[in-house]
Amino acid sequence: DFTINAIAYDPLTGVIDDPFNGRTDLSLGLIKAVGDAPTRFEEDGLRIMRCARFAAKLEFTVEQKTLEALQPSIPSYKKVAKERIIDEWWKALATQRPSLCFALLHQEKILHSTSPDFINAAVSVTTWSQLNLLSSEQPCTRLAFLLLETFVDDQKKLSAFLREMKLSQKQAQAVEVAIRATRSLWQIFNATSAHALSDIDLRMWIAGVGRAEVKECLHLFRAYGICHLKDSNTEESFFRVLESIVILAESPCAYSRKELALSGKDLMQLGIEKGPRIGQLLDEMRKATLLDPQLNTGESLTAWLKESSGSSKSSSA
Repeated sequence: DFTINAIAYDPLTGVIDDPFNGRTDLSLGLIKAVGDAPTRFEEDGLRIMRCARFAAKLEFTVEQKTLEALQPSIPSYKKVAKERIIDEWWKALATQRPSLCFALLHQEKILHSTSPDFINAAVSVTTWSQLNLLSSEQPCTRLAFLLLETFVDDQKKLSAFLREMKLSQKQAQAVEVAIRATRSLWQIFNATSAHALSDIDLRMWIAGVGRAEVKECLHLFRAYGICHLKDSNTEESFFRVLESIVILAESPCAYSRKELALSGKDLMQLGIEKGPRIGQLLDEMRKATLLDPQLNTGESLTAWLKESSGSSKSSSA
């Protein structure tokens, strides 16, 4: 499909067969279609995606005639199975500079043909630089960043797009969790003065995300925030919130039932009958420890249970 891929080497004779001057294009850092570019893309629309992906992987420039053939070849691209397209996306997202791929696809309206929502995506030089700064070892986070800028607050459209692109259930879930977490934290940050944001607000957010997911969600939140912060004062508050979350995520707080000092088994040993009430109490204890992390000891939670049980009886009486 491209001259740099049309080079053969015979290890027995040492002869290099380079009928399309691919070595010259390699030295010039060019992605160039073999022969007539429109014909190559018409033969297989996926070559459009491969062209952009090679540009990112090798950090090469697309040769002018090859570049000019991309947009007119969109009808061929639309015929390609979604599984083949998303496979190329994952490969591009794993490169050091995926922006070289996706900025090209955006510029040439290829992304728009993948989903019309990309037309209104708020992309800028900052967007592409932040995409590159996200870890190449976390392609789901990078994809979440692209889609966060594209689908904004439309969860239904996002879910439909992920299904259409044939992501695995695990991949789709990782992307959706990261996007929901980033949106919710961004809303909290904008709705509340950063100075008024309490540790309780942030602990509640961490509990909703899950301690294990906080790190990647924060990377995404940071990238998104840098693209949308309005002034230096807001930026200072923004980074202060990030620092607070990192500290709180490492604190010995019960962000899940498993992290409580008392388990369901402990509650039964304290005389609470096995059944739904056990789960309800565990959730209530978790919420109580989010408000006051010092409460998360066996002794304190036992006292809290007795007090809680006492107030329940009084109110029912």
